[in-house]
Amino acid sequence: KMAPEPDSITVNERAEEKVPESNGNEISEEKLRELQEKADKEKAEIEMQMEKILSEKHKTAEEREALQEKLDLESKARLEMEEQRMTLKKQLQAMEAKLIIGGEMASKAAKQGALLRKAEQDLIAKREQELLLARQMAEQEE
Repeated sequence: KMAPEPDSITVNERAEEKVPESNGNEISEEKLRELQEKADKEKAEIEMQMEKILSEKHKTAEEREALQEKLDLESKARLEMEEQRMTLKKQLQAMEAKLIIGGEMASKAAKQGALLRKAEQDLIAKREQELLLARQMAEQEE
């Protein structure tokens, strides 16, 4: 038989190396208690680390949710502002159109007023011409 290689030591052999024995196969109660305390301490540390990791993971998820909620609110506010802007833009365009129409109507009214004044002047001139002609005819008849 070949001697076992140093890497192929069995689990029992390693356990025997780690656990000091007092008399024969018995482990002293003090050593057993120390090992149990050490194992409990390591277990508690591992549990604390796990709780910390889970807490950080939960915290990160909460932060992500809070950020998402904030983004959603900002997006909603931006949409509302855009809708208000579009409404105001439409109102402004309608007012501008009314102003243009009003300006065109004022211009048209001014043109009509000028035409009316010219027609009145033409009518006055025509009446004066008729009166003059009537006088001349009256003078000729006399």
